[in-house]
Amino acid sequence: MMKRIINLKIALIAILASTLFSSCLKKDLPGYPAFSDADITLANLEYRYKIANPVAGKDSIVAYVKLTNVSHVIDAANGTINITLDIPSATPTFSGQERTKVSLNRLWPYFNISTAATMQGINGTANPGNVTDCSKPLQYEITAANGQKKVWKINIAPLPVLPPVNNYEANYTSNGYFYHPSSPRAMTNVVKTLVTSGTNGVLVDLGDLGTSGYRALITINPDNTLTITGAPGAAGTPYLMFTSGLPDGYTAAWAGSASCNNTYDPATKTFKVRYGYGAAGAYRVTEEVLKRN
Repeated sequence: MMKRIINLKIALIAILASTLFSSCLKKDLPGYPAFSDADITLANLEYRYKIANPVAGKDSIVAYVKLTNVSHVIDAANGTINITLDIPSATPTFSGQERTKVSLNRLWPYFNISTAATMQGINGTANPGNVTDCSKPLQYEITAANGQKKVWKINIAPLPVLPPVNNYEANYTSNGYFYHPSSPRAMTNVVKTLVTSGTNGVLVDLGDLGTSGYRALITINPDNTLTITGAPGAAGTPYLMFTSGLPDGYTAAWAGSASCNNTYDPATKTFKVRYGYGAAGAYRVTEEVLKRN
């Protein structure tokens, strides 16, 4: 009998707590009208592909890259969006070879739409978030919270034609040293993506300064010597080559220094570089051995 009384008390307390909590939630909350907006305010597209799983024996990982919206013109009155896209530069996980596979025929669109609205593809367009053929106009129906509907048409311009990938573009592992007047430092097992620039050229981050806009253009000459200059728009230009050795006042700080004579070894697919920028007595010099992965 006592057990039944205790259980009954617990049940009554639970009901009372639920009622109080519900009342607190509802108290003084304003009532909102059903939204009537049925707009698309932003359209993005991404490309998905597979990369190797770093864990041995595991399945590949699906990676993605967001395409750049060069132009994104919304005409809300007529329900149209005209988009021009660009393909991002290659990275250690988004190779030049993979970059050439990006096609309007196989992209994944996603959107920002009006508050509380819903969206679906119509007239043969897949629903958002699914692989979609974007080479033809896309049509979506937006349903506002109040049930009002609006059809949108999205037109995507052809993608830019990418230059062919040359034989030097790939991911490389860099080891070396960055000689800096106030912050000298070693560079150990840094993965870099060398990106095609013409038939015999590649673009590469200078030392470990790539995120700061320091980027070099390395041209491989017929005799496998290198010509190194600043990439178009790079910070710190002009860049200087130090082929015969480090500038005066600098002492080798790592074991591979002597091999950095601005040459390319086709047998091992290895770049051995020494170059930098600045003025005498305050040069910033990178020595690197970049070996293809």
